[in-house]
Amino acid sequence: MSFHDAIYYETQNSAGITAVVGTRVFLAGDVPQESAQPYLVLQRISGIQEDHQGGDALIDARYQFSCVGATLSSARSVAAAVITEFKHYRGAMGEVGSTVNVRDAQIENDADAPIYPTGGSERGPQMYIVDIRFIYAA
Repeated sequence: MSFHDAIYYETQNSAGITAVVGTRVFLAGDVPQESAQPYLVLQRISGIQEDHQGGDALIDARYQFSCVGATLSSARSVAAAVITEFKHYRGAMGEVGSTVNVRDAQIENDADAPIYPTGGSERGPQMYIVDIRFIYAA
């Protein structure tokens, strides 16, 4: 299982995250246009492999979790669930029998990121972004 698949699986099966967004966990570019809110979008934004003598190669990857809600409070609730799930995560991640060994996870950034409507005076959805750095064995 790739790490991307493992983190997607973990996000979709986290009791804390699904309590807030239900099944509305998407990969970047796959959000249905009329998706109900709140929802969560994840994407890998950087990564590098570091080789170590005598041990597993480690991947250092950064993922962005875009937490979208009708209000900023709603978006922040999604972000809180993501942070609770992944802050200092260590151990197996993914589906049983096909996991990736995560050595560490660190919250690198979290911030408001409002979405502004393109026309009219209507208010757009609100977004809160959480960037998490994962270190895992290749």
